[in-house]
Amino acid sequence: MSDPALVPGAALADAKVTTSDGRIVALSELLGGNPAVIHFMRTATCSACMAHGKVLGKLAEQGRLGTARVVFLTAGGAADAAQVEKVLTPPVAVAAVGADHSAFGLKRSGQFQQSATIVVDSDMVVRQATLAAMPHKSFDRVATIAAIDGMAAA
Repeated sequence: MSDPALVPGAALADAKVTTSDGRIVALSELLGGNPAVIHFMRTATCSACMAHGKVLGKLAEQGRLGTARVVFLTAGGAADAAQVEKVLTPPVAVAAVGADHSAFGLKRSGQFQQSATIVVDSDMVVRQATLAAMPHKSFDRVATIAAIDGMAAA
């Protein structure tokens, strides 16, 4: 079940994130006024999340995501963001969100941090969200591209 803050039409929280160099910025600063595909990683070592990042990075390089930024947010701090940046290189931007993703409305399911892929427009309004307790189910390529295409057509 989705949190009401993470359903289409809801505004995504503009919470603070930490970059790999230790800067603390609002998520909106990373997005720079662009639409975005934001993936919330369960942990900095999640292999399924890294695979999603590689797919999204390739889609961005191919121009399939239009002007949308690709942002990966991991639990933890600057060191965790730096660890992810070693694998996910630009055009994927990486930052950390602290202990968990609760500032953005994601929950824990037992001992598992929910992971998600969320498409937001330039006003940070959710257009599509795929949430899951298991990371391999937290990215839907078809739904993500459809949401990007829907924003371009509007």
